[in-house]
Amino acid sequence: MAITVPNSSSTYTFSGDVNVGGDLGVTGELSKFKVKITAKTGNYNVTAAETGTIFIANGSGALSFTLPAAADGLFYLFVNKADQNMTITYGTTDKIITFNDAAADSVAYSTSSEKIGACALAFSDGTNWYVINLSTNTATVST
Repeated sequence: MAITVPNSSSTYTFSGDVNVGGDLGVTGELSKFKVKITAKTGNYNVTAAETGTIFIANGSGALSFTLPAAADGLFYLFVNKADQNMTITYGTTDKIITFNDAAADSVAYSTSSEKIGACALAFSDGTNWYVINLSTNTATVST
């Protein structure tokens, strides 16, 4: 990858990963962008560093994902692959905003015959978490 430094005639070429501290502006398009997909078989504490990850619940029993501290721009996708309860929760009470509830503690997919294929997007505005049901599966909200 070649990078040209603004207001400079210098161009730098890198091979391998490039880590950027701070904001990165891109003119043109990024190629070879892949989303990270991670399967979990047991309860899991999601980290901020995993933002953008698709988590697949693939266990044999109830599985809970605990969201990290709210920070602007964090987002995750959760998909239930197995016939198990899948819960998305947050350590601070009343900070999840979801269907018909502005102060939820968790969102669970636990309705019999409506677990496989359950899918939810979770994103943060820095204060709260928003958990949006992207499937037709029934979500149970706990407050």
